[in-house]
Amino acid sequence: MKSLKLADWAHLAEVAASIVVIISLGYVILEIKHNTLALQNESHRSTLEMMNSGQNILATDEEFHRIYILGLESPTELTDSEWSRFVQFMLPRIGAWEYLFLAKLEGSVSPGAWAAFDPYFRDLICMPGLVKFVATYGSSYAPDFVDYVKSDPMRNCRK
Repeated sequence: MKSLKLADWAHLAEVAASIVVIISLGYVILEIKHNTLALQNESHRSTLEMMNSGQNILATDEEFHRIYILGLESPTELTDSEWSRFVQFMLPRIGAWEYLFLAKLEGSVSPGAWAAFDPYFRDLICMPGLVKFVATYGSSYAPDFVDYVKSDPMRNCRK
């Protein structure tokens, strides 16, 4: 049996090191995928939490529920103070829709999460109060999102 020279050992070490590097890269890729999924889940959970806290307000505060319904259906009947409360309530809710829209474009939210939220907002967006809201506060949101709202959901509003 022929004994290995130092150069042969060096080549074997290079091959072994290359295999270790490939295994390490595979592990890093797997960790990145797990972290990305965890961040997506956390973002989805945070969005649900924000929406649920709003729903809780509507369910427990009778006066605000009245303002909310009037704000959706007949915003001109609200006082300035009531309209302000309605706007402050809607800004983050529409912001959640915006977040999900942008995340959908980036591919960082699942199609299922988008499909769960989009119809809810599509049902609301044609209501007089939200038509007024978008006309007044649309510039508070990303242009791509505003274009989507005005060209798709709002285009389908009954005139």
